[in-house]
Parts: sequence; structure tokens; C-alpha cells
Amino acid sequence: MRRPRPQGYTLLELMIVLFIVGIVLAIAIPSYVSFQTRTKITGGYSLISEPKRRIEEIWNVDGKLPQTSEEAGYTPIDEDDAMPYIKRVEIIGGAIEVEYTGARGLENGLIVVSPLVSGVTLSWSCLSPNLPINLLPKGCR
Repeated sequence: MRRPRPQGYTLLELMIVLFIVGIVLAIAIPSYVSFQTRTKITGGYSLISEPKRRIEEIWNVDGKLPQTSEEAGYTPIDEDDAMPYIKRVEIIGGAIEVEYTGARGLENGLIVVSPLVSGVTLSWSCLSPNLPINLLPKGCR
């Protein structure tokens, strides 16, 4: 008569599976956190479309650049109006500033989108003094 074979996995097999899962998580979690941060930054960057349009309108009509949100007829966005991780979006010194709150990965980050005048042409430059370049939207790289 044959002995019944024991059912289940050995300890070694379980440890190998846990090791593989640990390696996959070690790779996936940092990528996911970076993806989340990049998504938040891009969300804030998308809020510049309205002030940018206002600046372009004034430039095309009057030939001058507004220096403040009030001159542009733009109501600044603050923490109460925007997404939870956006502190403010406003025009300061002719440039559009998007400031982020201290959310994880955004620690008081700032994106500055400035108009550049070349003759009668208006173009835009984007920079961030304190956000990593790999997290910036494509329009700012």
C-alpha cells in the first residue's frame, strides 16, 4: 500500500515566491509614486491655459503684457478654488506662477511660465526652480 503524498507547498517554495513578490514591489512602488507626483504637477500645469489666453489676448489687442492678474482680468486661483495640491495660480510680474502645496513629492514646488516677446511674436518659456526636471510636463522640459 502506498503512503499518501503530503499536500501543500514547502517552506522553500513559499520563501521563493515572497522573494519574487518583494523584488517586483521594490521596482513598482517608486515608479507608481513618481507617476502620481507627475500627474499632480501636470494637473497644476493645465490650469495655466486661462491666464495664458488672457495674456495673449491683451498682447494681440494692446501690444503690451499685463503684469498682474488684475491687469489681465484674471481671477487668481488659490487653495480654496483648485485641486487639493495646488496652492495658487496667478500672474505676477507678467509671468504665470503655479505653486504647489507641501504634498508628498511637491514640497512647495513652483512652475513659472513666462511670455517671451520677439518682435511681434509672443512665445512662452517654462521653468521650475525646485521641481525635478523628470517630473515636469512636456511643455516645461
